Amino acid sequence: INAHPGFAEFIGVTGMVNEPAANQKPTTKMIQAYALLLPPDDPRLSSRGLVQPSGATEAWAEHTLPPIGWHGPPGSHTLSERMVLYATTRKQYCAGAELTVDYGVSYQRNYASHTHKAAPQLYPIPPEEWIAPVAGARWPQLPGWHNPDMQPSCRPAFRKGGKGARSILVCRDDEALVVRRKQALGIEDSAPRTDLRDKRPAHQATLTAIFAKRKKAGCAYTKRP
Repeated sequence: INAHPGFAEFIGVTGMVNEPAANQKPTTKMIQAYALLLPPDDPRLSSRGLVQPSGATEAWAEHTLPPIGWHGPPGSHTLSERMVLYATTRKQYCAGAELTVDYGVSYQRNYASHTHKAAPQLYPIPPEEWIAPVAGARWPQLPGWHNPDMQPSCRPAFRKGGKGARSILVCRDDEALVVRRKQALGIEDSAPRTDLRDKRPAHQATLTAIFAKRKKAGCAYTKRP
């Protein structure tokens, strides 16, 4: 699966499933559901020739959260919180088939996928620059925002530091990009502003402009019950 790996730790070796290419159908779907920890002697495991690996119960207790309203002893839950899961849409998959999913119409993407068109950028974003070689990299030594040891040289997301040898801190983003992002969302900021009217498509009006136009037209606003 071509996924974006998490941190190189016990439970973090996971990925976010990619979206399909343009005009291609996804092979999985996102659902909201609960995960259930099966005991080693559960017939649903044995009937499929599966076994719980060593340390599975301990890892579950340490890294999963119980459902809302759970009042049992800490770590004793066998049902997880409600979360987003990827569900299969086929009875079988060919060897080497990539698992893909559609993130929905509200997801902002700068590429064409499935039936979605690429959204134009509202402001320029500098390209990523890497000190470590990207070609031929193998897990867990993969350059990327998810690896604190191999961050991009421009706009790093994390850095090591603080208290403890394994502490990871979040880096501040480029201040100019933060201001531009807020402007694109219609958020007023006291920081120095950049006029982006010549860079923003005409159909992409900010929330501030939309509400100002409606107020000028005398539209009434009422709170929903």
